[in-house]
Amino acid sequence: MAKKESRLSSYHFALVVELVCSGMPLEVCGFPGGVGGTVTEVLPVPNVTSDPTITFLMEPQV
Repeated sequence: MAKKESRLSSYHFALVVELVCSGMPLEVCGFPGGVGGTVTEVLPVPNVTSDPTITFLMEPQV
């Protein structure tokens, strides 16, 4: 099976870092979105777990 790669620009990487830092010290969730292996957006997803200090559970309705 061929290895598939995704490309993440420095801009989208910075968005991921910003998302993580804004939620610290809690666990945060999100998805990279895009086409053909190229990330074109970063989609934050609410963490709905009962204890976000140690676990995560993505909101299923997003």
